[in-house]
Formats: sequence, C-alpha cells, structure tokens
Amino acid sequence: MLFCGIDIGTTNTKAVFADENFNLIDKVNIPLSRDCLSSRIDASVWLNQFYEPIKYFLQNNPLGKEKLVCGISVQGGSFVCLDSKNSPIDKGFSWTGLADERYVDKLTELIAKEDFYKRVGWQPASWLMVVKLKQWIDENKNNRKELCRIAQIPEWIFANANKEFIADYTNTQISGLFDFTACEYIEEILDWLGISAKMLPRVTSSDNIRIDGIMIDGIECGIAGSMHDQYAVTIGCGFENISDELALSAGTAWVIDGVADRAVYDFDDCLIAPGRFVTENGYGYITSLGEIGGRFHKLVEQTGISFDEIDNKLEKYPAIKEFMMSAADELRKRIEKISRLQKRTIVKLIIMGGAAKNRQWLEIIADVCNLTLEVIDFPELAAYGAMRLAYYITIGKFPNNDLLKQMKMSVITPERNK
Repeated sequence: MLFCGIDIGTTNTKAVFADENFNLIDKVNIPLSRDCLSSRIDASVWLNQFYEPIKYFLQNNPLGKEKLVCGISVQGGSFVCLDSKNSPIDKGFSWTGLADERYVDKLTELIAKEDFYKRVGWQPASWLMVVKLKQWIDENKNNRKELCRIAQIPEWIFANANKEFIADYTNTQISGLFDFTACEYIEEILDWLGISAKMLPRVTSSDNIRIDGIMIDGIECGIAGSMHDQYAVTIGCGFENISDELALSAGTAWVIDGVADRAVYDFDDCLIAPGRFVTENGYGYITSLGEIGGRFHKLVEQTGISFDEIDNKLEKYPAIKEFMMSAADELRKRIEKISRLQKRTIVKLIIMGGAAKNRQWLEIIADVCNLTLEVIDFPELAAYGAMRLAYYITIGKFPNNDLLKQMKMSVITPERNK
C-alpha cells in the first residue's frame, strides 16, 4: 500500500507520495493556467486537481496491484451547485470571490455578529460561501429549480465518483452554514437561503472520511481524510493533539495555526477563527495577520534592493528594518493573545514561507517574540499533512515525522536565551 497527499490550492496543486514505511518517493507541483484563476471557475478544474497528480505518479511509478490511499487538503470556502445527477448547474465559486456587501448586511440582520462568530467561528464577510450562495440563489431563479446539492471541493470529488456525499468539519465550518459548537447546520440560515439540510453533505470529523473503490488508470485508489489546508499544515507540523507550538505560514499573507483543548474565541476583535479539529473532539484555530509578506515585497521593490541582498545591507535601509520590527511586534501581540485566551504558554514557532528565507528577519522575530523558531523549507507541507492523516486513518496511528525533520533549515533562539 502506498500513500498520497494532495493539496488542491488556488493557484496550483501540490502532491507528495510515500511508500508503506512513509518514505517519500515522489512529489509534484502542477500550476493552474491563468484562465483557472478567476473567482468563478469551471468546477472540472477541481476534479483535475485531484486526478492529475495521481495520474502523473502512476505514469512515473508503476504500482502493479498496490493500492494508493490519498488524503486531501483544500482551499476552504470554494463550492459548486449540483443537479440531481451531480452535474454542475453553473460555474463554481472560488473562495477568493466576493458577494455584494448588502448580503453581508442581510446576514447580520438575521444573526447578530457576535452570535454568528460564536457559532461559526468567523465574522460575517463577503467572501463566505453562505452570502455568495444567497446572492446566486436570488439572481438565478431558473437555475435554482435544478439545485439538488451544494458541494465544496472534497464533496464534489466524492459526488462525481458516485460515492457518499460527506464532508469534514474543518471545511464545513468555514462555509457559514454550520454551527461547529453544536455540529449541525444552522436552521435559520437554511431557511434564509430557502434550502434544506438534505441538499448538504453529512458532516463528520476529518479522520472519519473514508472513500474506497475509485479506479484511476486501472489502479484502485481510496481517499482517507479531507481537511482545510490550514488544518493540514498543523498535521504536517506534527500537531496531532493540544500543542504549545504554533505554525506560521509567512508568505504573501501571514497565517498562524494551532491546536487547543477548547474553542479559542477572540470576542474583543474576532481575529482568531476557532473550529473543530481534524480528529474527533479536538479544536483548532486560524488567525491571519494580513498581507505582511505582500506589503514587504512592495517596500523592497520601492527601495530598489534585491531580496537576496537584504541580509547583508539591512542597516543601510532603515525603512525595511523598521517594517521587519513592526511585523515582528504585531506577531508578538497576536501570539500573546493566543497564549492568554487558550491559557497555555507558546514555546516554539514553526515558520515557513518567504520570511523564512531571511536570516535577519528571523532573528528579529525570535528576539521580539522571545520564541525559538524552527525554520522549514517544505512548500508541500499541507499535502504532507494530508498524507499523514491518510496514513493515520488507514494504519491506526500517525507515522513518525522524520520527513519534516529533513526539511528543517535551521533553529533560531532568542538573543536573550543564547
């Protein structure tokens, strides 16, 4: 038996493959074409993002009669409307698209912001699936008559293969339709949309997702586990249970992920999105600091220095250093808030992405946050997390995390601890 993790992203698809001993044997990154980057997208693109990496692997690694078991990590909030034959009745909606703000206002009239946040884990916003779905229903009366199912990416893959219509908590709770505290769809929202719960998938924890008997190029493939990509990162980092470590994806946007023993609410600012975790009865959370990486790259371009030169010439560019210090301080405040709210001291930060490639910025972050940083270079981390979950579901225990250790670039400790 072989294992696979597929991360179905917004701009590309990443996949990793391992043998029965969880040794990495292949990986692939397949970029999407420019016409697939719209906020309205042909839903067949998402199917291709699942099947293409597997076909690539089978062409390059003949399996004989071995079975391939796949875990799926996806961009949360993208969805498609299906008819009675599980065929799309319109283009799919990427999570990047936005509904008209008046639909956000209508949602907050239906459910107060604080109550919505407490039940869903997110504030009402124009990117949420629930408001885009409401606008589509209102504007497409004819297509509405054909509507039988509403599927996010994993359920769309399952439905297309004529398998069980089932979804995981980590993706469903980002839809705005689901109360993660009660583990049920929100009736007043379904009534507002004019749909029934029968149109939506049954929801369970990620580790209860198991789909067998999908044939691809003559090889039997199974799916074991689906989850939101940020939760896949936590599994990739080895956070299978409550953890006093955090993961920071420091790319264009900076996003922190963690695991807790309770829902971690931020009722003051609603900056932390709590939710059910990958495994039954667990909780996780996501919090974004915005496009720090994007703003940094614009500043570097304006300064006229290349990214590779920053480490050696930082003192000559006080504006860049000031930005780095400010970003680190913003990160410190968010981590302190997380520690306070979950009543657990954070001791380490696993960091990946663009900022992880700049030594001086890493040292600034370590000193300002007074945290040890474990720096990794593993673009396929979410796919790897999906593969780890697939192994857990199939074998009954998580594999060792030796592969992540191989991807470790460095460990940076705060100056005061040296």
